[in-house]
Amino acid sequence: MSVPGREGAALPSDHHVHTEWSWDAPEGSMERTCLRAVELGLPSVAFTEHADLTPWTLPAGTQVPEGWEHLVSGNEFTPPPIELDGYRQLVSGQASCAARGRVRRPRTRPPRLR
Repeated sequence: MSVPGREGAALPSDHHVHTEWSWDAPEGSMERTCLRAVELGLPSVAFTEHADLTPWTLPAGTQVPEGWEHLVSGNEFTPPPIELDGYRQLVSGQASCAARGRVRRPRTRPPRLR
């Protein structure tokens, strides 16, 4: 894929991607993101999940997205905790996802898990 007017230019990395484990990205998918990044030729992606530990005070009249109403009490929004055990299982499974991607596109590098 190329950027119009910049044919042959490398696409930048995407260092702010949420998966299904972030409370604000229920349709996110680590596997689909990895596969799409390889398809587009992105040099890297960084998953930045929400692990909010404190409630937020909402200004008066703030409308929250549909489905988030249960997270609001008065003017306080309390994000749900990240489910770390499930997230760790997903991340460890992505090594095999990346390996499957490299079979399809051998020049991709293995993921670096930090």
